Amino acid sequence: MRPRTQREVLVDEAVTLWLLREAEALGERPPDRLWLQKATFLTAYHWFRQRWKGFSYSFFRYRYGPFTRDLYQTEVDLAGAELIACGEGWTLRVTPRGQELAEIIQQELWQGENRPFAESLHRDLRWLARFRDTESLLQAFYDLEVVPLGWSEPIPLREVPLGVDLTRVLDDEEAVRLLDLSDPLLETIGLCVAESAWFRSGRYALRGSSA
Repeated sequence: MRPRTQREVLVDEAVTLWLLREAEALGERPPDRLWLQKATFLTAYHWFRQRWKGFSYSFFRYRYGPFTRDLYQTEVDLAGAELIACGEGWTLRVTPRGQELAEIIQQELWQGENRPFAESLHRDLRWLARFRDTESLLQAFYDLEVVPLGWSEPIPLREVPLGVDLTRVLDDEEAVRLLDLSDPLLETIGLCVAESAWFRSGRYALRGSSA
């Protein structure tokens, strides 16, 4: 499977930021890293099976269900840019700066050909809101029927062997529907992340030189 392009990374980060903002607004339970893995998979899988190109995360079966390492990059980038913050128990919250950017993302997601993506994600969030604790959430995902890559028949997720791929990056020409976020929006996210990375690397360099 191919790695994500820079544009695909930025789209993933934009939609994940908005997902977290909507989860905070819709749910009583603060999202955490485990919840985010499951929520992102649910929508990414639904889109992938329909050949809708929104998320480009590559998920595989792991110990606690579906998992992607790519989401760790998203969390690091968004937290480094001060768009999200990590609290006690690995809970995640969108910062005021992130809220402002998520509002711009929302405006684009609910427009024109993007609207079905926003509606689909909202349906998944409403389904997820039914599960108030980690155990019930995990059991619900183990019971999900999925078609792993290269397989032809659905199977309960709990029966999928560890390491088997569940989604992959769709090329644009494969997709029947393409999420289209504007270049200025993606450039803004890219600049936020790049500025944060530059600041951190510079700070560490200064610390090293003064030691």
